[in-house]
Amino acid sequence: MRTLLGALAILVILGCEDGPIELDPTMIRIFNQSTSTINAVHLPKCGVFDLGQNLLNPDVVILPGRLFDFLVDPDCYDIYVVNTEGADASLLDTEIVHGQMVIFNVTTFEDAATR
Repeated sequence: MRTLLGALAILVILGCEDGPIELDPTMIRIFNQSTSTINAVHLPKCGVFDLGQNLLNPDVVILPGRLFDFLVDPDCYDIYVVNTEGADASLLDTEIVHGQMVIFNVTTFEDAATR
């Protein structure tokens, strides 16, 4: 009986109706190590000048000391985060291969008005 339950548990973990769950996801992790709250994240492809939409839902923020993961396709990304004061931080030309996790440790922001 334990063997049957163990096999069923493995099947639940490894797959569902839509197919197997990817065990090595490709992702970008935003780790907010600053004292500011992040309320916008943009992940355009490298060299694209349009930031696109904010990938955080309107009621979601990344508080100081917290992190947030984004599943992405393998590609090159420019990572932009914006805090509640409108200042931003970026990590540009970030190549991500299948199964890799890139961690953007956000420690400081730059005010766009002072650039």
